[in-house]
Amino acid sequence: MRAYDPIAAVSELRVPVAEDPTELVRPACPRCGARTARHVLTGRDHLHGTRSSVSVAECMECGIWFQSPRLVASRHNELYPTDYGPHEGLPPDVPRLRPITLDHLRRQMGYVHLPEGPVRGPVALIPRPVAERLLRHRTGEMLIPFYVRGRVLEVGCGNGAMLRLLRSLGWNDLYGIEVDVEAADSARATGATILTARIEDGLREFPDEHFSVVVASMVMEHVDRPYEVIGEIARKIEPNGQLLLSTIDRDSLDAKIFGEFWTGFDFPRHMTYFRRSDISALLERDFDRLEWFHQDVPNDWISSASWRSDPLDRAILSASPLVRLASTAIALAGRATRVSIRARRKA
Repeated sequence: MRAYDPIAAVSELRVPVAEDPTELVRPACPRCGARTARHVLTGRDHLHGTRSSVSVAECMECGIWFQSPRLVASRHNELYPTDYGPHEGLPPDVPRLRPITLDHLRRQMGYVHLPEGPVRGPVALIPRPVAERLLRHRTGEMLIPFYVRGRVLEVGCGNGAMLRLLRSLGWNDLYGIEVDVEAADSARATGATILTARIEDGLREFPDEHFSVVVASMVMEHVDRPYEVIGEIARKIEPNGQLLLSTIDRDSLDAKIFGEFWTGFDFPRHMTYFRRSDISALLERDFDRLEWFHQDVPNDWISSASWRSDPLDRAILSASPLVRLASTAIALAGRATRVSIRARRKA
């Protein structure tokens, strides 16, 4: 095991926007604040093909992995290319939920205002207990909250796709925080009130206990200090209010298989690489009644296989229909890369 050398790590880093090493910092551990860490791997930006090469450190105290050294936080927005998916223009249509999903929302999650409709086809033959388990998982991984009359905030709302879905389900008092100017402009087309700011700065603009629901979709792995941010989010949620959060899980099966080619790294945009225990520690102080829903995203497997391309990967790529079926089973077994969590703010 070689010692973590920040000077060597800086020399390995090749981020186009950080040619000056003085623009790089070696952060303390985002979970426990320790300053002792070891270098575990160096990875590249496989998704967008930039010149970025990123150093990953492991905290010697709590074991969490994080990007170190890294670009100073005030310049993190420069790590996102112009074609970064969540920042692109608002999708033309709201995702259409199936009648069986809408029926579940009406009966089980408080959406009694949604119009009723018949559930037809093969799904109508699924035994009710099985259907309810699958539907609870589906609505959980989509980050759909239980319906109440109250304010909703989405942190890191991107182009507003989630806000648009929530409005279609009857939520009217919607807010968002987004640092990218063009993405924030797209999100405003939903009719939501959008602050163009870093999450840390935008949260300070709201009173404590101001929201009934906060949504954070694939955000915590991007922020500089996720444990501090989640504490600030908790203060903005009313007692017994809901947090809907999704992030990456380094305990996933594909993380074990693909190593540095795992999609969950998303170098250089992801700053922290959570294990399940790290996610629990993120939430346990301020939230309880946690429900975990691993997401069925077969493209995570397909992308990783296309980047690495050894014999196993070629087999995965040639059998993509089977991969899609396996992805569903892996998600239901709690071993997928992306995990959604529904939690309640402690009273």
